[in-house]
Amino acid sequence: MKTTPTCRIDTMCSENYKALDPIAKARYANKLKYLNLKFVNNMRKWPAIEFGHIFCYYIDGSGLYTRKQLLQWKSLDGYNYFQSGHVRDILIWEIDSTCSILKAKVNPSQSPPEKAHICWVAAKITGDIIFCHCTCMAGLGEGCSHSAAILFKIESAVKNGYTASTSTVCQWNQGFSKKHEPSMICNIDFSKPSASRVTEENDQSTRKKKRKIKEPTEEEKRNFITTLSDIYPDSAVLMAFMPVRQPLASNYTAAICSLPRTITYFHHPKYQQYSHAQLMSDCDTILKNVLR
Repeated sequence: MKTTPTCRIDTMCSENYKALDPIAKARYANKLKYLNLKFVNNMRKWPAIEFGHIFCYYIDGSGLYTRKQLLQWKSLDGYNYFQSGHVRDILIWEIDSTCSILKAKVNPSQSPPEKAHICWVAAKITGDIIFCHCTCMAGLGEGCSHSAAILFKIESAVKNGYTASTSTVCQWNQGFSKKHEPSMICNIDFSKPSASRVTEENDQSTRKKKRKIKEPTEEEKRNFITTLSDIYPDSAVLMAFMPVRQPLASNYTAAICSLPRTITYFHHPKYQQYSHAQLMSDCDTILKNVLR
């Protein structure tokens, strides 16, 4: 029979712990009972966490995500941490036959891996999530994106059957980004992993080719206008071809839209050399032509 290790809370000197309210302090102290445990790297002991368990925990528990956000779970920061390889090896310690604790380091998105956050999750063997914790600023709320990344990694392993496989597949647990290599901006893909970037070659092969629309001939235009006039003579589109209401003949002429010229039309560099009298004279001439 396994015993629960204890921890002397009165020896803590953390100012953060002392500043907590009684409820948060008691819950934090309960978590500290499980420090200094012996964790092992064994995926086959992972609890059967599925997406439904994650959904229930964050909706009914921490409230980190809304229902609408979880329906679009591939766009969440926690999922992208997992997809980007920020979650390191997940270790497990079995409290008893019904409950276990899993912990891992999660690399921050904008900081070097040396400043990774330590996260751990308590869950039942059935997959029900009890609580989470993380050393990041939001970790005390038991629902940060780093702890969500661990849950998404476990969920993916369970879904793909890795937790029931041999030790050779356990190498999947070690598949994380160990080091950020510098690269030129032009070679960096800033899209999220869930965005499934499509190359130009694949885009051309999978995308439906746009259908080329053939320009209608004058006869086809004439037949269309004539037919439309017979079916619906009051159609608004006919007003563009028939300014004067009269029966449409076999030929039609489109109404030319005549708009006044803008002031910029009359600009010319030569006017910079004109005197005031010359400018006034040209203005009078232009005005007469416009009002003609």
